Amino acid sequence: MHRLLLLAALLLPQGAAAYDPQGVHVDAEGVLRSKTVDSDPRLADLWKAAKSLKKDDKLLYISLPRLFAEAKKLIDAKKPLPDEIRYLGGMTKLQYLFAYPDDHDIVIAGTAEPFDASVPYRPLGKLTGRPVLHFDDLVVALRAFATDKKPDRLGCDIELTKEIADRVSKKINEVGPTAQYTGIQKAADKIAEAGGPQPVKFYGLDPETRFAFVCVEADYRLKQLALGIYKSPVSKVVSYKSLIDKPEEAHRFSLESNYDALAVSPSGNAFHLKGASLKVNGGLLGKPESKEADMSPAARQFARQCNENFDALLRHMVCWADLANLGDLSVVAALVAGELAKKTGWELGWIVDPKQYAIARMIAPKSAATLCSFTSSGKLLIFMSGGVWIKPAEWAEKRAKDEQVEGKAARPGDGWNVRR
Repeated sequence: MHRLLLLAALLLPQGAAAYDPQGVHVDAEGVLRSKTVDSDPRLADLWKAAKSLKKDDKLLYISLPRLFAEAKKLIDAKKPLPDEIRYLGGMTKLQYLFAYPDDHDIVIAGTAEPFDASVPYRPLGKLTGRPVLHFDDLVVALRAFATDKKPDRLGCDIELTKEIADRVSKKINEVGPTAQYTGIQKAADKIAEAGGPQPVKFYGLDPETRFAFVCVEADYRLKQLALGIYKSPVSKVVSYKSLIDKPEEAHRFSLESNYDALAVSPSGNAFHLKGASLKVNGGLLGKPESKEADMSPAARQFARQCNENFDALLRHMVCWADLANLGDLSVVAALVAGELAKKTGWELGWIVDPKQYAIARMIAPKSAATLCSFTSSGKLLIFMSGGVWIKPAEWAEKRAKDEQVEGKAARPGDGWNVRR
């Protein structure tokens, strides 16, 4: 029986992380592997306990200048930031941004809830299980756009070189003819080992940040989902691997920004982020200009199923929800650094200077190991690549006037946050 070998990239960090991600671990050789291919184990307990908690539909409003002023005061006093600041008051979904030029203030607003911070890498809301926003991630996003180097995107790519492809092809020719007798999985493991590490390239990010780590973690889970290694937590979404019924060209899948036009008040001082924040996109491997129309029916179906059920996937795949939060923070950062800081007279100097505020460091992967999965569907080798492409500046420019946005405007008052 012929076999179709699907290869996806796994991550190979060059050192240990400052935080401990819940679903992955770094082995003694520095290879990032899964602790589990299930959803975050905290979710079931949080959802069960949430039934007895009181729901609050009020929005959380946070003054960014006051938030950073409070953080600076603590840092100058050599005191640690409390969880309330470090995790932005438990905000789980950023929805609004307001500028107050006369008051020199900028305010973000969104849903918030009590949170479980037992895992510092990714605290989860106690009502929904959704990850909360991070102070450090906001700093990373602001630093990306508050300098002369304004990136066209934030994220990562896992690069497939000709040398890697040649090594894999050579090993397939060696082990392929006898794979049915020696074992398909054993052959797949040998092919993966022959592939060796694939370079990971970052765009617009300091690799030693949680922001960068979440990007590669989310991409890692996308590859697992596509390969059927990570069992889909949503019945309406099946793996790309299971949809293939004939040989086809190699594909790439990526997580990319996905918003509706930014709703903006006539004054230009109130903004509403609308849309899913992310989508699964794809194309042909090695052809960056390729579009959805160039994809196979199986690849298009996989991407479509993910996007039609994205909210359900985010509920279970917390790293994707975390990445959606990073996308939202990045759109805000692009708006603040691009126009609102100047409009309100907010000086970003302390925030963007690493010597003034040092974020928690993580060692993000600089290369990726190769993993093989297989299915009986014909003799063909497919490389699956992809990445994370957050394009906040692009989405910050796509606007639609909306007179209703200012109706949500509010200010925290004397403090840096308030629920209203």
